[in-house]
Amino acid sequence: MVAGDPGRGDWFVTGDAVNVAERLERSAAPGEILVAEETSRLARDAVEVEPLGPLVVKGKAEPLRPYRLLNVMPGAPAHARRSDSPMVGRVGELELLRQAFGRAVSERACHFFTVLGAAGVGKSRLLAEFLEGMPPEATILTGRCLPYGEGITFWPVFEAVSSAAGLAEGDPPELARAKIASLLSEEEAASLAAERVAGLLGLAETTASAEEGFWGVRKLLEALARGAPLVLVFDDLNWAEPTFLDLLEHVADWSRDAPILLVGMARPELMEMRPGWAGGKRNATTIFLEPLSAHDCATLIHNLLGQAALAAEVQARVQAAAEGNPLFVEETLAMLIEDGLIVRRNGRWVVSRDLSQVRVPPTIQLLLASRLDQLGSEERQAIERAAVEGDIFHLGSVQALTPDETRAGVADCLLALVRKELIRPHRATFAGEDAFRFRHLLIHEAAYHAVPKEVRAELHEGCSRWLEQKGGDFDELVAFHLEQAVRFRSELGPLDAQSQVLAARAGNLLAAAARRASARGDTPAAVGLFERAAALLKDEPNRADVLLDLARSLLESGDFTRTEEVLREASEAAAANKDRSLAARAQLERSHMRLSVERDTSIADSLRNAEDAITTLERAGDDAALARAWWVVGEMRWLRCEFAAAEDAMTRSLAHAERAGSQREVLRARTYLALAAIDGPRPVPEALRRCREILAQAADDQVLEANIGYVMASAEAMCGRFDEARELAARSTAIYEELGRPFSLATWSQWPGMVELLAGDLEAAERIFRSGYETLVSLGEKLNLSSIAVSLAETLYLQGRVEEAEALTVVSEEATSPEDVWAQVAWRSSRAKILAQRGDIDGAERLAREAVELIAETDGLSLRAYALISLAQVLAAADRTEEAAECRAVGVRLYEAKGNMVAAEQARAALAPGEIKTGAA
Repeated sequence: MVAGDPGRGDWFVTGDAVNVAERLERSAAPGEILVAEETSRLARDAVEVEPLGPLVVKGKAEPLRPYRLLNVMPGAPAHARRSDSPMVGRVGELELLRQAFGRAVSERACHFFTVLGAAGVGKSRLLAEFLEGMPPEATILTGRCLPYGEGITFWPVFEAVSSAAGLAEGDPPELARAKIASLLSEEEAASLAAERVAGLLGLAETTASAEEGFWGVRKLLEALARGAPLVLVFDDLNWAEPTFLDLLEHVADWSRDAPILLVGMARPELMEMRPGWAGGKRNATTIFLEPLSAHDCATLIHNLLGQAALAAEVQARVQAAAEGNPLFVEETLAMLIEDGLIVRRNGRWVVSRDLSQVRVPPTIQLLLASRLDQLGSEERQAIERAAVEGDIFHLGSVQALTPDETRAGVADCLLALVRKELIRPHRATFAGEDAFRFRHLLIHEAAYHAVPKEVRAELHEGCSRWLEQKGGDFDELVAFHLEQAVRFRSELGPLDAQSQVLAARAGNLLAAAARRASARGDTPAAVGLFERAAALLKDEPNRADVLLDLARSLLESGDFTRTEEVLREASEAAAANKDRSLAARAQLERSHMRLSVERDTSIADSLRNAEDAITTLERAGDDAALARAWWVVGEMRWLRCEFAAAEDAMTRSLAHAERAGSQREVLRARTYLALAAIDGPRPVPEALRRCREILAQAADDQVLEANIGYVMASAEAMCGRFDEARELAARSTAIYEELGRPFSLATWSQWPGMVELLAGDLEAAERIFRSGYETLVSLGEKLNLSSIAVSLAETLYLQGRVEEAEALTVVSEEATSPEDVWAQVAWRSSRAKILAQRGDIDGAERLAREAVELIAETDGLSLRAYALISLAQVLAAADRTEEAAECRAVGVRLYEAKGNMVAAEQARAALAPGEIKTGAA
């Protein structure tokens, strides 16, 4: 067919297709639609037709054989997949899926079902069969993890939410948020949940943690499932980022009163990332799809071909090579059909020639490569260019990557590939685009690897340009394609100047994406993105900056060895660039890291390093770095129980963080300001006012609300207002339970535990402390364990369980850093009372006086009082009544100066239970 150029005013079309259409139109009766034989064949699975008599057309050697269109089947594909034949060999697995759905519905709970299997074994086919049997009222949402563009952590959720909320490419962020909010309209905290979801998906600027985003997604899924069951299917979980898998676990573990079936499909290597998914949870099932048996393979071939029987030796070779892989069977038959060895006649498949000598490729990879080799040159060019964008691709990208002389035929080539069942239509990411998806990931891999590296590099660069022209927030994908272009060129030889420019651009885009991931608490993604950025910025002056950010993310992930290596590299880069500011930041981070991992690290030395760094950074005017530096100073002062100095440092950190827009530093500084107010010299009423001021500055920050709620609960308990204290503590606990943060619940358990100690409910206090202690032990955490262990020890001592209490003081002693003044004071004071009760007065007095001396020069009024009251009890046990009374009197005065009236009263009765401290979560 030939068409004119409408841009020049040419509106004609001509050619064979136009002539045939015109003749069919003239032959059709009013209201009747006639189609040609080829059209009828291509659309056979979507239409009902009846044949008519031959129609002579001028210029055609043979008469046309038209068909009358009787019906179009709504929703049917034009060309049915071979997998639309009956499913073979998965009856048991299908029943397990149906049972899981039934349990989710009957229990109104979430069930997590994981389907594992090798590529091509039939995971998607099993899910298709299962979904076809879903009741009409069920909501079905899907998403897919991409095997490219690392850092797009929540892309599968974006796909599912987009489908549920009707998000369209080009929707302004405020409209997208409004659409999400409409799904949550009946839920509590609907606007906050919608904001958290939008932030997690990159549709809104967010200061929230990843866990708050998880909470928002869970609330959204629960809302969708309130009225009818929700089935949420995520494919290719083996490509998922760790934080996305954490999200799935959160939804499975914490969803309530909502029938949700989470289904994940993955290759077996997923178990290397999540070995715990193999079983053990009541609401989780994992199955492994085994290869089909020889009998099932034979049945599959029969189902696919009907009466067209393969030669016995051919069928045996197909089955042997397939090794039970149904995709191999399907692709082999497709190859035979495309070679014309099997043809469709009169509605059924028949063998057209002797098949006894047919060669069957030995592997699925070679089989797919063979199929691609049989494509025409333009079709092959189209599928190879399509593979560069990814498993899901757009017509526009393929056209952009195709030379001018063949660009006009791209759409026809893609339709031909659809007919050959190599690709399928798919939902577009971009407005006004047609999208497609490879029928199987192995087909995508075969097409992609068929492209030479030099050409691949050019195509990736072209794809990055096409993505940039589309607009929107696709920096990670643009960076990925630039990165691949650089990678393949580097494998072919030294990079030229143009490639080095591309590398720098990709590195900067990846670094920006990494900082966004870090801001939302997605540490694993941040580590991966920073590492890729650093690799691309080898000779760039900002590489040391990226290395420092990488080191912080590695430290947060607990990889201390790699942190040390990266910090050393950053220091060397800073020295090479003669960048004193970067060198100071590197030294600051190294000091802070050593404080976390080396027991003999000197806080005094670390403080000097931090203060030296501040002097350098102030000259540079780097607010973000100064926020970090002052926070490190504040934490060190806090560990030394120099609370007024810690509060001053945190106030400075907060000011710099707010100027820099460093929201994570803002949260940390505000939390420590509240802690310093309660632990330090401020009287309790003033400390409570300070906490309320801090909380008022952070609207809708759930984590800060929980943290400060715990701190305020302890202050209310000090004043004897136990109902208010318990209400605040319960609210904070509920927030962390909603967010699914067991670690935070454990580290902050000291505060609700202290409320119960002050209230005199020792059983409740023990229950709270023990829960936190057991969680921290299971996680192997040490920093907070020392404080929780001694708090539990104090509670058991007050119940007369001396042996248990002493064992826990040993745990605290072994876990604590020599520089952690609070823990060092607490375990000594607690064990001193135990030794005194046993009659070891000398040992008891030595420990008690060490504790008093350690805390004497600090402004931790309550802790100083506790140490003195403990010493008083030891002296009383030695019948040194006058000395005991003097110590007790000083301790009571300190409690009263703090405003801790309950502890003061208990001290008068020699029953002071101690002050419980926490670190920031």
